[in-house]
Amino acid sequence: MDLLSNIKVFIKITELNSLAGAANKLNISRSSVTKQIASLEDYLGVRLLNRTTRSISLTDIGESYLHKARDIVEAVDQAQVLVNSSQKHPRGLLRIASPTSFGLRHISPHLPKFMSKFPELQVELIAYEDHIDIIKESIDVAIRLTELEDSSLIRRKISPGRRTIVASPEYINKNGKPNAPDDLLQHRLVTFRGKSIYNDWHFSVNGISSIMHAKGDLSMSSGEHILRAVINGGGIAMLSGYITGRQIRDGKLQNLLTEFVKEEDPIYAVYPSKKYLSPKIKHFINYLIELYSPNPYWFSGDNVNKEARSRSLI
Repeated sequence: MDLLSNIKVFIKITELNSLAGAANKLNISRSSVTKQIASLEDYLGVRLLNRTTRSISLTDIGESYLHKARDIVEAVDQAQVLVNSSQKHPRGLLRIASPTSFGLRHISPHLPKFMSKFPELQVELIAYEDHIDIIKESIDVAIRLTELEDSSLIRRKISPGRRTIVASPEYINKNGKPNAPDDLLQHRLVTFRGKSIYNDWHFSVNGISSIMHAKGDLSMSSGEHILRAVINGGGIAMLSGYITGRQIRDGKLQNLLTEFVKEEDPIYAVYPSKKYLSPKIKHFINYLIELYSPNPYWFSGDNVNKEARSRSLI
């Protein structure tokens, strides 16, 4: 019996409240999950889970055991990290999570070079939209574009960022430029769908801060969709520089109201809090910082990593 494996299966079942979910996440069969949890209960001589055809719940002893089981797995992981940290080269599987658009533009083009430095490393890149639970999904490091909510996670800034208001030359020639934030009310806006935090546009006029809750006649679920609509004269939008940078440099978009917009949007690498940071996470974060220094290459200017910029243009 592989006791540690059985304990991990037990923990995963409780996290997902599902035998099938645990099997899918661990990439094993449901029958294997059933056998492993039964083996663990036989070994302990107690029932850990109440199981019916419709639900799963922890017994009283199961709930107590769960806390200790998590400590056991954490201790084993820490020991493994401690051993790995003494090794010069990262190895094993590195699971990275990134917002879809950022990963598409600024992570995946650079992974081949990163992996060429560490031939014993395997990498998985998982795309997500609004949120991902990096503990539940067993993510080593995630890219975050919003404030960190979970205090158990550690964040490290990998790049400055900002959002800007943009429109195409075609739209501006036809409709004119807004000269102040209030002028936006007379223009066609392209915004995010629903009650997105990205529809809160922050300005400072004569030292007075304000927020415009933008709502466009055209709304979309992602920045990539908004970008394509705006390039084609769809209206005015506020988007992150990592999405619009290339189009601004190429003249397909123009920045508007730059003296009024106050939208700092730093980009972070986030990882679970651990005493020992594994080499694979450390090297990957340092690699990203090197890519995006001294200034993010998606912004205008020559004082950037031009090699990284070239790779991202694919």
